[in-house]
Amino acid sequence: MSKPSSSSKAPSTVPGVNLSFYVQIDPLEPNYQAEPARHGTHNFWAPPHTKTGYNRKPGMLFRWGSGVITHVSANDTVGRSLHQTYSAATVFTQNPDTPHLLAVPFDAETKHARENQGGWRPLFFRHIQNTQHTYSAVSTVGDRQHIAAPGSSHWMPQLLPRVYDYQAGSPRIQAGLIGSIPLLIALAAFSAPPDALREVLINCLRPGTWRPHRFQYPAGHIAERGMVVTIFFDPVNPQGSNAVMLNKLQNGDFGAFYS
Repeated sequence: MSKPSSSSKAPSTVPGVNLSFYVQIDPLEPNYQAEPARHGTHNFWAPPHTKTGYNRKPGMLFRWGSGVITHVSANDTVGRSLHQTYSAATVFTQNPDTPHLLAVPFDAETKHARENQGGWRPLFFRHIQNTQHTYSAVSTVGDRQHIAAPGSSHWMPQLLPRVYDYQAGSPRIQAGLIGSIPLLIALAAFSAPPDALREVLINCLRPGTWRPHRFQYPAGHIAERGMVVTIFFDPVNPQGSNAVMLNKLQNGDFGAFYS
């Protein structure tokens, strides 16, 4: 992963850049009739290992770009024709007393989770430093279990459980979160209960920043809650919605995804 630039601009407001993409969020539940539940030590629970071990529910489609995220209706012409996928991830909570999120970097209904370097993995981070700040890049692989500096009060712990907060050492200035786009969107989706998904994404998720919840929602980290987050290219914006541009967004070249 390349080092991010020092730009502090919101990703969709960088001069000459018009970034956009579509986000499909589908709730996913374990199907214990297809694959029995697995529990390990210390109340550790993991989602099914096989792609047939789930029940998928109807989800929601959103568009990210132009400074906002909007809900896309079922009869939207462009939304119904999406087919070029940039990336996907499946993410599950565990139990309230085990706050780590478990993930695989693909749709778990299309590929067996056990094929992902041993199966479900907790979130990891890479610490990416430029001359002034340190970014925390979220991923399913990495060398750190915690973010690089104390989390911002704007998004900690709404977006990221405190179990991932900065630990011992000499803290650097936290530039924000970057990394896997599906995982970054999933953090927002998990910040509130399922029935608040649309409200939270539209009002709180902004390119380059996070707006704290307007209402006092119950915890969104419900036991064994899962979702598939799929990122599609925006077919009407090929110049600002292609692999090169979205890779730059993930790498922090346009600044933090959540500053």
